[in-house]
Amino acid sequence: MRVLFGFLFAALSLGAGSFDGLWRYAHPDAQFLCGVEWNSISGSEVAKTLQAELTGGKSSFHGLEFVKQLDRVLISSPGKQEWPGVNRPAAASLLMVIQGKFDWAVLRKKTTIKRYKTVEWLVPKDASEEMQIGVMNPETLLLGDRRSLTGAIDRGLDSNAANRGSLFDSAAGVSATDPLWFTVTSPATLTHAQGFAAKFANDIRQISGGVQFRDGLNLHVDLKTDQPRQAAKLLATIQAMMTLQLAAANGPGPASLLHQIKAAQTGASVQLALAMTTGEIQQMLKSVKGGLSSGAWMSAAANFDPSQTRSTLSPAHAKPPEKQVIKIVGLDSGPREIPFGN
Repeated sequence: MRVLFGFLFAALSLGAGSFDGLWRYAHPDAQFLCGVEWNSISGSEVAKTLQAELTGGKSSFHGLEFVKQLDRVLISSPGKQEWPGVNRPAAASLLMVIQGKFDWAVLRKKTTIKRYKTVEWLVPKDASEEMQIGVMNPETLLLGDRRSLTGAIDRGLDSNAANRGSLFDSAAGVSATDPLWFTVTSPATLTHAQGFAAKFANDIRQISGGVQFRDGLNLHVDLKTDQPRQAAKLLATIQAMMTLQLAAANGPGPASLLHQIKAAQTGASVQLALAMTTGEIQQMLKSVKGGLSSGAWMSAAANFDPSQTRSTLSPAHAKPPEKQVIKIVGLDSGPREIPFGN
């Protein structure tokens, strides 16, 4: 996880190109795909701000000092899986494809050199089993556990290998426009959510989104469901949680951020959007010393108490409804009730 955040916030040299030659390396049954194009990110004012505020201004990251220049990264994972003979889900595999320029003297000095088929296989001396390296060519490295690497190398050596499916189609779409992007299947599938979190997540079939860094930061997220009525329910739930977060917001930074999030429904999808200038980001980071929490909404859902919502968002003298509901007030469209637990 530290390595992943290092990729998102470290500012390295510029690169160029696309993900066209990288898709076949990704897990074919991936439930999570994420990509970073540093030629559009590393020189932006937002990247410099995040680097200064969240990484202390450091330009390198632990475990990957051998990366001299980063062009792009493709991250994929099949999520937690059940393996034969194992009584519990194994830890989710994570495969990273890195393109750039590398310090081979530093890399080989810190690794044990082996081979898999025609590919050089490097095992870091001070890393876990989940951090092995396959050298596909001088500008492309694969990082991951043994099972993930052998599969990725086999696909890389097969000129006819290609990944197909709705998740890869969504990834190709957002990667064409956004330098930082992601797409993921239902969060209920990935996290085994229970309780209210499951009610929130089970209606979502796929999430995709991206970030652009021109004149600040522009984030967009698309939450896909099967039917418009599910999207309407999802939108109302998101608005309820945003209302709760606003009520509990500590300081102007978090409240300002929540006020700037736009949520809307189009057919069977819910779209979220956030646009912030570099100045607004700097002000928010100063207000929120610990940085931003990307899982705030899901955390709120997991700990959601409907009875508390009724007492805080409804008039004190209102008669409790016979059925459990989440009641939202203060919306432009007027009060709204969402059935819960029925």
